[in-house]
Amino acid sequence: MARTKRQRLESTVAAIQRQHGARALQKGSELPAQRRPPHVSTSFAGLDAITGCAGIPLGHVTLFTGPLGSGKLTVAYKVLMGAQQAVKKSKSAAPVAILSLNQQLHVDYIQRCAVDLTRLDIYQPPTLEQAVELLLYLAAGNVYRLILVDSVSDLLAMPSLARQLNRALSKLNRLLHATQTGLLCIGEESAPWLARLLHWDQMAPLRRMAGLHVDFDVQQWLDRDGQWRGYRRLATVRKSRWAAAGARAQIDIEFNGTVRAA
Repeated sequence: MARTKRQRLESTVAAIQRQHGARALQKGSELPAQRRPPHVSTSFAGLDAITGCAGIPLGHVTLFTGPLGSGKLTVAYKVLMGAQQAVKKSKSAAPVAILSLNQQLHVDYIQRCAVDLTRLDIYQPPTLEQAVELLLYLAAGNVYRLILVDSVSDLLAMPSLARQLNRALSKLNRLLHATQTGLLCIGEESAPWLARLLHWDQMAPLRRMAGLHVDFDVQQWLDRDGQWRGYRRLATVRKSRWAAAGARAQIDIEFNGTVRAA
């Protein structure tokens, strides 16, 4: 920058700060870093490193998306385990809960992911019409450190329930922030061609509300000496309030009686 232009700029900055205060105009490098929220580890070091909050933020909505078999639900179960371990000495008998909406809950697999079933509450509403009201009730109760919803796609697939959920999002976000409860939602994005055809992106309101959105994709199977031992998946941060979007991490999920984060 030419000397004359720099002097003019510095003079303008000084005038603005004199009139409106020193904080009225600051360089980006002078802004304080956003404070990292309370969080729960995902149990995958590489994934924790790219979220910007060392895992799953408490007091916020987190969205895990990806096709079937992408590993998103397995990672979610490991997050439940991490939340339980973080409050092991707490008086809370069940620091985590699952709101199961698809009637496909596999308790044996949850246990293999090292989740303590004695410290897990499972809610299965008789009808999907009751799911949003139940979710608000759980968030307001200040009982759980983390609530897992599997899956929001079951709600969003029905326009009337999608509208009900979207109307409740602001209230839900306020409750989560007030109670410092983490909400982890599992979902499957609509195919782009379908969204264009229907002119409706069913996941958009939830994505906007989410503090963190991680998308999972299939990468490869893992084997040792010709024996299948697990799989590798690619996690991509689509949105984070605490880090730049686009960061990626490979995560390995291994099976040997129990499900292990490798």
